[in-house]
Amino acid sequence: MSLALFLHLFGLVVWIGASITIGVLLLSICKLDSSASRNQVLTGILKKSYMLIHPAGTVVLASGFYMLFAGWQNLVSQGTPKPFWLTFMQHGGTLAAVLSLVVASILSGKAMKQLTQKDAQTGMLKAYVGVTFATVLFSLVILYFAAAKPF
Repeated sequence: MSLALFLHLFGLVVWIGASITIGVLLLSICKLDSSASRNQVLTGILKKSYMLIHPAGTVVLASGFYMLFAGWQNLVSQGTPKPFWLTFMQHGGTLAAVLSLVVASILSGKAMKQLTQKDAQTGMLKAYVGVTFATVLFSLVILYFAAAKPF
């Protein structure tokens, strides 16, 4: 279980850190004058982000499911009801991971396609960054509930 927890926390650090860093980079570069080289840099950053964010999100999801099912068996065998923070972390964390892996992938694909056009706009790119930051914020709220266990 400790290896799964390590992988889970490591994946969270990489996922949240890379999401924030890439989001800030993309927004900063979007403000530059529109040019072919700017669009190539933005497309390159989006492609490279797949190598960090998606594997980290997958590790978080897989290790979370493993810990959930391993821990759930212990709770059921003891007759203990599942606490609110665990339920919130389970459902919220799954939603955040799926939102990040699916919706952000679709938006980044559309943004890359949009950046290849001659008169490229950055609307889809800003939507991708918005979803990324919303996912990070939601993940931090979930992390707070998991750490503080307020209920």
